[in-house]
Amino acid sequence: MAILNLSVTIPDDQVLRLQAAARAQFGQVDDGAGGLRNMTNVEITERIRQDVISTLKQMVRRHERQAALLAAEASVTIVTVS
Repeated sequence: MAILNLSVTIPDDQVLRLQAAARAQFGQVDDGAGGLRNMTNVEITERIRQDVISTLKQMVRRHERQAALLAAEASVTIVTVS
């Protein structure tokens, strides 16, 4: 099995901006007591990881569907009618 390691470098002075944007994008999560809370940094990182996984799956699916469509179209012969 292959492991795809991704490393993203964020300047220290930009981390708070990214965290705020991620929290706004992903929304709040259940706090376990019937309310909501902001995501932790670990939860944000995991959510980004899951988004990357989803993007990779969608990319492969789009590619394979397009290849299958092209193959199917290539196998159809035009009917000769006179």
